[in-house]
Amino acid sequence: MKVEWSPLAERRAREIAGYIAEHNISAARRWLRRLLAAVARLDRFPRRGKRLPLFKRIEIRQVWVGMYRVIYLVEADRVTVLTVRHGMRRESRRELRTSKRRR
Repeated sequence: MKVEWSPLAERRAREIAGYIAEHNISAARRWLRRLLAAVARLDRFPRRGKRLPLFKRIEIRQVWVGMYRVIYLVEADRVTVLTVRHGMRRESRRELRTSKRRR
């Protein structure tokens, strides 16, 4: 299955890695490697993450990488990473709809 990143997800991943790097560059590199590995596994196991109950008709799921949630959409032929958010922040319907459209 093909895995794609939305522009928002790419931007958020860069922002988070940059923030971590301000405090500890090696930790930022480790986090980024873990993030990329977790997303890469979605091509073989797209339904491994927990489904978000906020979305009834579309299959939006999440996996955790440290304290951050990778929120993604599963479709018949692809997985789209919609966003990466700190675990304490709630998902936003508006943000996820916008991310989905920008593929």
